Amino acid sequence: MGQYFRIANVDKKEYIELSSKLWEICANNDCRILPYLLADGNKDGVGSGLLTCVEPEEVEEFKKRGYAVVNEPTESFRWYLMEKVTEYFGRWWGDRIVVAGDYGYSGIYEAINNDPRWNDITEKAVKEFNEFIEINELKITGIPQRINPDMIITPNGAYMNPKL
Repeated sequence: MGQYFRIANVDKKEYIELSSKLWEICANNDCRILPYLLADGNKDGVGSGLLTCVEPEEVEEFKKRGYAVVNEPTESFRWYLMEKVTEYFGRWWGDRIVVAGDYGYSGIYEAINNDPRWNDITEKAVKEFNEFIEINELKITGIPQRINPDMIITPNGAYMNPKL
């Protein structure tokens, strides 16, 4: 037993489904998705190919891979500047974010369960985050709709990287 939590965006009525206890969330490396969701700024300088320069003959191939043209070549700059089209990069910037517990006073956890206006963005946000991260060991893995904890504590002991 215990209290379970979700990370919720109150303003957008979206949440990340963790189905974990607070300690597990705090110790879970997969919560690294939060900086991605909360990023303030453009994609310049964030790496992982979110903003890139391509030769004119590569433009169509990059469009097929989900990029859009930001700037066309000029006399002084012969490449196309292309930006990866993202739905979740910086999406939660400036919003009210809550780690809502099922015993919480705010009623947010209960609202997520009962109000159809709330949306679980876990699967799509994790997919986009993993494309951004690129390094397999740093990607969020496990059940697509849930983020697996690095550790679970039970009366019988602590288990590292459990398979749920």
